[in-house]
Amino acid sequence: MPKTQTRDEGKFVDLPGAVKGEVIVRFPPEASGYLHIGHAKAALLNAYYQKEFEGKLVMRFDDTNPAKENAHFEDVIKGDLELLGIKPDIWTHSSDHFDIMLELCEQLMKEGKAFVDDTDTETMRKEREERADSKNRNNCRFIYYYIIFVNNL
Repeated sequence: MPKTQTRDEGKFVDLPGAVKGEVIVRFPPEASGYLHIGHAKAALLNAYYQKEFEGKLVMRFDDTNPAKENAHFEDVIKGDLELLGIKPDIWTHSSDHFDIMLELCEQLMKEGKAFVDDTDTETMRKEREERADSKNRNNCRFIYYYIIFVNNL
């Protein structure tokens, strides 16, 4: 008799090295529309790991695109999560962290580890495919000091 093949479906992925009580997961929807099945799957997966590892679930609304955001959708998303039985431990917005992100960006630029790149999309795509450095890569310290100069005017 031929051996029956089985498929390993519907199981959750192990988190190697995860320690109960120390796992932190996050769900970052953008409040620009209704949640779809993919959002629900991601939210439920994070809620599973939150519960399984006695960890924390951070709900971080991605509010970095003001032209698309709508407070109505934020309320709808909160209601949908409640309907799914998902209880985040922390509610936050990306914009809550802008000050520290800007400080860290400036620090990285000062250290020569980051740079501002205004290259157009098509050129950037071509450079990435060719593994070519951006012409802006070595401008990081100059740009950092320019920012300092402008901020002190």
